Amino acid sequence: DVKVFLPNDFGVGVQVVSSSLIGDVRVWDQKRGGLFNSMSVETPGYADTDKRIVLIASAFIGDVRVTKVG
Repeated sequence: DVKVFLPNDFGVGVQVVSSSLIGDVRVWDQKRGGLFNSMSVETPGYADTDKRIVLIASAFIGDVRVTKVG
């Protein structure tokens, strides 16, 4: 499994691209399960922020979870 925790900072734009061949992909409040899952999610106003994080997380077999903390 891949678990990533990102800061819940509204001044930072976040783009998450994640995939899993066999398993679940969960990014914030969106979830996809089964086979050949991929997801691309951006925070609102991502293109307009001065600070940006681009996260690419993948797993062959297993789950990918991205959660905001703080």
